[in-house]
Amino acid sequence: MKIPVTFKLIIILSALLLAACQRDFVLVNQQNMVVGEATLEIDANFPSPARVYLNGKEFSGDWKASKVYEASLAKKYRLLGGAAYEAYKAGNARDQLHQGTANLKANDGSEMACNFKYRSAIESGTCNLNGEVFKLHQKDTKRIDEI
Repeated sequence: MKIPVTFKLIIILSALLLAACQRDFVLVNQQNMVVGEATLEIDANFPSPARVYLNGKEFSGDWKASKVYEASLAKKYRLLGGAAYEAYKAGNARDQLHQGTANLKANDGSEMACNFKYRSAIESGTCNLNGEVFKLHQKDTKRIDEI
């Protein structure tokens, strides 16, 4: 049985869309010094893996996201109507604000809580370890299969 070319293209495009990518960050302390690194894996399914390296420890766990309702953006998409508004309601609009959270643990049992807001890139974020707050700054974007 011969597989049609269009079917092959659909399979290839679907695989490309579902390919996970990795976002790398640095953690910055109150003195604006880089003190650690963080990695979030981004794919079509939540929760997704997260890792933070700080003070010689690896904190790991999963992160999840929820969409943030913004009245002005919702109005813009309602006025556009149809598919654009449906994409916004589903949380798939490129400029939709999301709230991400991750509760991570190290092997010694210590815990770190991270929170961030993002659209297509993280706009702001912090990680908290025993009351010490670190800012998240994005480094670059890589596909997992390039690592």
